[in-house]
Amino acid sequence: MAPKLKLNLLLITTLMAVSLFIGIVEATDYIPGTEKTTNITINSGGTFNADEPGLGIAYKIEGTPGATGTVTAIIHSANPQPSASSPQGVELNKFIVVTFDMEPNEFEIATVTFTYTDEDVKNLQSPYVIYKYLPQSNSYIEMPTVINTQSKTLTVVLTSVDDPLLAVGGLALIDATADLNFWLIIAVIAVITIVAVTLILFYLYRSGRIG
Repeated sequence: MAPKLKLNLLLITTLMAVSLFIGIVEATDYIPGTEKTTNITINSGGTFNADEPGLGIAYKIEGTPGATGTVTAIIHSANPQPSASSPQGVELNKFIVVTFDMEPNEFEIATVTFTYTDEDVKNLQSPYVIYKYLPQSNSYIEMPTVINTQSKTLTVVLTSVDDPLLAVGGLALIDATADLNFWLIIAVIAVITIVAVTLILFYLYRSGRIG
């Protein structure tokens, strides 16, 4: 194999290896979850109640008696707004898009209860909180949240039909294992880079291109 071809193959292999490890570090895949649309009919008392155990969501919607519409919930395990900011030290885990399709003047409030699992809050410190995404500022803000640690539920009140994206969050726990894994990946990248550079320099020295 020609020396120039060997050098090119070595450079390509090095770049592919580095790109692979950087991709592992930076990967933030968007992973859609379960979706469920619930039909709404406000009763004569001005309320509508529904429980969607498959999503871990329960609704109590108050509005004009006789009003109809729908509410759609979609669960995401990845952040649909990855560029959005959140309060310092806060980590967001589970993301819920809640979309109301009903006349705004027939809607008053919606009390929404979310059931969380240990997996949903595994990297968070208690108390857990629901955060709401604000498109205007591209940020998540904390909502007043009622937490029931016995039933593992978080309850918030929505006051308009324009509160589509919510997230379960809390102060981040220090994960020593994740931190160790990160530095191991960095170390592997460094070793690959050093070895590749050393081989390239050795080749250039043997070929007489450097003294």
